[in-house]
Amino acid sequence: CLTKCIFALINKLYQNIMFRCFLKNFGRLEEAKVINQSG
Repeated sequence: CLTKCIFALINKLYQNIMFRCFLKNFGRLEEAKVINQSG
């Protein structure tokens, strides 16, 4: 079970990091859109 548990933990952390990166990039995209719209 130990390897499975560790793998699950790493997977969770990896997904968390990817999600954060996605949110960061998404926020930047939204900012760019707003800047473009305001001219």
